[in-house]
Amino acid sequence: MQQKMRKILSVGFLVVCCLICGIWAISPMTAALAAPNPIQITTQNDGEIENMTTVSQDLSKFLGSMPKGYYTLMTVESLKQLTETEETLLVDVRSPKEYGAGHIKDAINLPLETLTENLDRLTKDRPIVLYCSSGYRTGMAVMTLQLLGYDNVRGFPPSLKAWEAAGEPIE
Repeated sequence: MQQKMRKILSVGFLVVCCLICGIWAISPMTAALAAPNPIQITTQNDGEIENMTTVSQDLSKFLGSMPKGYYTLMTVESLKQLTETEETLLVDVRSPKEYGAGHIKDAINLPLETLTENLDRLTKDRPIVLYCSSGYRTGMAVMTLQLLGYDNVRGFPPSLKAWEAAGEPIE
């Protein structure tokens, strides 16, 4: 049963990451964990979720009520606008080697695998935007920080590739 729950959580985490990157799908278990006001999930003694239909309906309602772009900035222009109008912390979650090869101006490097070790470098009182090279690590990083209570974090899944393709400067 534990293996089944781990599989549900693993698949669910991936689906929520896809959700963040702009692909709409629903994973009841992970969405419940990520919700600002988590939905209570009751399990039976064997670990099975009681009343999955109710949980799915509640989560569908929650996910359907989220405004478009709740966790994401989908255009280079929206990222530029946010960084120009607010004191945004831009975080590159790629490896130090990738970061060293070129990154968006003023971005700090916090590789995904070290993100939780560097929470002291992140603030909850101003916007945080995360990016990587393809959007995948961005989705995982956004979900991680959301689960840790950061409601000021968004991802930029168009990634560094879109930034470069738009002719924006790289340091």
